Amino acid sequence: MVNLEERLVQLLHTHGGELFQSEIVKNLGLPKSTVSSALNKLHRRGVIQKVKKGRENLIRLS
Repeated sequence: MVNLEERLVQLLHTHGGELFQSEIVKNLGLPKSTVSSALNKLHRRGVIQKVKKGRENLIRLS
């Protein structure tokens, strides 16, 4: 079973390395809070960058 963090990285790879956080939530069909905590872990490890775009976070592979 692929864990959520790996799924997030794979999803970003298949979409050219960046997606809005809301698009990630829609793609995975998971609660916002679940996606958000996994993204925070990846961000702390330096795997992704979070870029504020207005009211949205653009998630980008580092």
